[in-house]
Amino acid sequence: MTWTLALTATPLGLGAAKLGAAGTPEITGFFPEVDRAVRLSSEGEESRSPEKAILIVETDLKPHELKWYLGELIISGIPGHKVQVRTDVEVLSTAEGEQATLVEYPVEAPKKNLFGAQPEPVPTPVTVTFPTAGEKSYERVDVAQLALEHPSSESLISVPEPSDAPQDLAPERSSSATRFVLILAIALIVVLGVVFLL
Repeated sequence: MTWTLALTATPLGLGAAKLGAAGTPEITGFFPEVDRAVRLSSEGEESRSPEKAILIVETDLKPHELKWYLGELIISGIPGHKVQVRTDVEVLSTAEGEQATLVEYPVEAPKKNLFGAQPEPVPTPVTVTFPTAGEKSYERVDVAQLALEHPSSESLISVPEPSDAPQDLAPERSSSATRFVLILAIALIVVLGVVFLL
């Protein structure tokens, strides 16, 4: 049986939930990095990597940070075209049935320990407000679980599926390579002709 992993990405770590063999979405924990989230969430499943992943990002996430998360998922064995990207505000809007508006993203960096192991990151909630429900705060693991309970077909980005067919060279590149080889051949003929005439 295939399983689906949902990860809520934050600067301090990832809230994780999965839909797997149990048949209902379940929270798997808060992890400091993608690899550990995938590895530990796969316990009890037939495969180490999920069939599909939902990456839930903060609304103000920078493009290079999104590429980093996607790269980490690919390294963990999840192809890019199997990753759906949603924002936490969109997930909460879908779950509550009304438009959420972001209030804040609290960020509390853990204090560095100069000696010994570093402290585990402490997850921070996301706070939004709704027109009728008012202000609510959600833990990141809960946002991941809500993404599984309230699926959407929308994705912020779409990564194309890799093709089995070999890629053809671009026509311009192919013709310039042909010209270069032709020029080299003519130059070689001229040099050889001059050598034989002397």
